[in-house]
Amino acid sequence: MKNPIKPVAVKRIITIFVFTYIFLFSSCAPKDENNVAVKESTVTSSEEFTDSQKKEVVIPEPNTAVEEPAVISSEESIDSQETDTVIPEPYVVEEEAIEDQSISFEDFGEMDYALFLETNVGYGVTADYFKYGIYGDFVNTVREGEEVYFQLCRTMLGTEISWKTHKDWADNMEILHIQNLSPDLQWIVARQYLMRACLGYYKDEVVYDGDIIAEVESSCDVTDTYFYLKRTEQGTYEPVSDALFEKRKQLVDELGGYTNACHLEDVTCLDEYGKYLAIAAPDSQSIGIYSTEDWGLKQYISMGHIDVEYPLAISQFVGDESSGWLVFSNGGSTYRLDYPDGKPEKIGEFMFDTTYSPDGKYLAYCTGNMEFHEFSKMLDGDKQKLEKIGKLYHEWNKILPGWYIKEIETGNTTYIPIATWEQDDRPLYGGRCIWIEKDKLSEILDL
Repeated sequence: MKNPIKPVAVKRIITIFVFTYIFLFSSCAPKDENNVAVKESTVTSSEEFTDSQKKEVVIPEPNTAVEEPAVISSEESIDSQETDTVIPEPYVVEEEAIEDQSISFEDFGEMDYALFLETNVGYGVTADYFKYGIYGDFVNTVREGEEVYFQLCRTMLGTEISWKTHKDWADNMEILHIQNLSPDLQWIVARQYLMRACLGYYKDEVVYDGDIIAEVESSCDVTDTYFYLKRTEQGTYEPVSDALFEKRKQLVDELGGYTNACHLEDVTCLDEYGKYLAIAAPDSQSIGIYSTEDWGLKQYISMGHIDVEYPLAISQFVGDESSGWLVFSNGGSTYRLDYPDGKPEKIGEFMFDTTYSPDGKYLAYCTGNMEFHEFSKMLDGDKQKLEKIGKLYHEWNKILPGWYIKEIETGNTTYIPIATWEQDDRPLYGGRCIWIEKDKLSEILDL
């Protein structure tokens, strides 16, 4: 369950500091004005639902606790595993050309899901802003995917949005727009930035079954609490308590990790039912699976020969205390691990925020997660690591920026180009993908 809502003011300082080091001590590519370098569903909130606002649901009893955590070890070098992922050649494109570029799903089988894509395209070297689109086998261009998103905002919120360029996207973030939603569209989060998006001041409305059930005004600079909607066995949703996220922060702190909000969202991942939490160890050598009922460690998963100079970023977690699977990135490589008996399997390179569709037929990934690496290396402050990440950025800049969707059985892949900020020649800052049930989307929009 992923949805980063990250502090911005601190990141401005961090970003400038890091890039000063990178340009001094690494071989990053020079700037070119034409060069163009997706943890399920969170909303920041200072309030919880009142009892009258909660839906009446029955939460199943948690699985029986395990006396001792299972230990999973991977002795085989994962770096030696082969992957058929092809890294594209360097590519330069104007934003206007990207908007009209064709997208083809013709080689895919009929898809039961659409993709809600949030992409952090950066904002110079100072902050974030996000672009949105909804894609699937019913669109043929990037612009059409954006228009589907605009149509959903118009239908569900009554707001008119038509953002055509990077400047338009930034200026019009002050319009109420859909920032988050559930796969079955039972709830959405409507966000309105009270100032320019890069400043991080916003108002959120949580809409569940057509009713506004929570509102909050906050800032990405100061927020330290989260609001999640977790799925129940009955197919409804209810909030996850603030106490859970306080405990998450405490556990990461006890492990010696960094507890900044944006860092927590990458190194932890909650399952969709809110019963189990995966935490990547700060030394990048293991991932632990914790029960949110008794906070016992249920699985200790050894990573084997991971590059410990890069942090682990968990993008997907499905499972319980006895079995399941995870997707995580380490530097420029991305892996899938089935536990308790599996080993990390490398699935590709420069595949960030990777998620599999609920039916297991597709995977989607973004070509950058620069923000997470900047923050991690800044906190570490090691000159050698800064040089290393500078080289990683250089390789990043050779990748077509945007999203890739792959059909697992056939290997067929489609590419959704997303340009970075107009003055920026670095990789995408990150992304988030939610797999939407296409039939539910079609009922609302008559696709």
